Amino acid sequence: MYYVKYYIKDICSEVFATVKQVAYPRNNRTKCVLSGDPISYGDPVYLVKLVTHSDGDALYVRVDKAEEHPEFMRNLGYFEQRMYPCSFMFYDNFKKMEPFDPDWVGKEGNIRQLTDAIEMAQSEEQRRELQAELDKLGPNHPPLSCEEVLEKFFDRLRELQTGARPVDLGETKWLWKALGSLLMSELHLLLVERYASLPAELHFALACSDNHAFVRLAEESGLLPDWERIHTLMCKGRLCLADMLTFAEWGRSHPDGLKLLWSTHTLFGILGFSAGGSIGFGEMLENGHAGYLLFLFTAHPELAPMLSTFNPANPSPHSWEEKSRDLKEKFLVEDCAYQEPYIYRAGVFAALLAGDPDEARKWVALMRKNAGYYFHGSPDGFINATEKMAEQYIRKHLK
Repeated sequence: MYYVKYYIKDICSEVFATVKQVAYPRNNRTKCVLSGDPISYGDPVYLVKLVTHSDGDALYVRVDKAEEHPEFMRNLGYFEQRMYPCSFMFYDNFKKMEPFDPDWVGKEGNIRQLTDAIEMAQSEEQRRELQAELDKLGPNHPPLSCEEVLEKFFDRLRELQTGARPVDLGETKWLWKALGSLLMSELHLLLVERYASLPAELHFALACSDNHAFVRLAEESGLLPDWERIHTLMCKGRLCLADMLTFAEWGRSHPDGLKLLWSTHTLFGILGFSAGGSIGFGEMLENGHAGYLLFLFTAHPELAPMLSTFNPANPSPHSWEEKSRDLKEKFLVEDCAYQEPYIYRAGVFAALLAGDPDEARKWVALMRKNAGYYFHGSPDGFINATEKMAEQYIRKHLK
């Protein structure tokens, strides 16, 4: 029951990162976070992860018990409709959300900490001392309005676009986390309203989000034709040959889209996994799937310097530390080991599409030799799948 008491407040009052309705997948039983009732294998549950739990703990709620808890259903409604109120998203949960108003956050954090400490004080003397500290802070300023929060984001974006603030990994992480927060809140309606006036790079970033209003807008505006299909494929756990060819054909047909993707990367670091795990981008870009975006370049690898400058025979010409630092500075890559399996697969397909089976097989062999890490575990399965798809393509198209 301690487990339930520990999490029940969190799951009713904190921002959801992801929610999925699934059959409970484990043989070992657990308890419903809301009711404490047992959950067994196959029971219908909500699998919930909270933004405030950095370790990504999965919490389980029995579907048949959820409606008995209106606070949970309210939170679920906010998540499903992408309509978290600004006050709930940015202020009630300020400890883990991006500090659009750092002065307010710093002072509010102290106020809440002291207020909690006063309630827990063991003596009247201790209580008076804490109250004196609280009084010194003075009254808190009101939090920003929705419009002010949005303008804070655009001010930061303009600074990065104009070079007033240098683009680095820290900035790209801020952008993704801040943008995801906006997308999951009522503020996304203002972004829809202003969509036509937003910069093209922001259009592309929005089109990679979990908010399908922006996926549709990117497609309907002609900016990213057939993007709904690409977005859906990006969510797949494993790709087949037909999926890889769909990515390649999209890039072949839309070189301007590829140029925009690279331009978006130079501002947001989208190919560098910076968005992975961020609220608002869990469908398409979580678990390393940002690497799938590289497959769009296989018909035009010259449009992605991360691919065109990659040497498959010697991917690490310097020490690992120098290589990582170089990739971080030049290509906004969080960790070069994350990218390598995807770069190698993209290189294999670039060779296949150029009609060179020998070069494709060479890339596979070098991938097997040099790719020592894969986001989901051992790279062997990813490499074997790449080789299998390559041989299928050779038999069908190059013989």
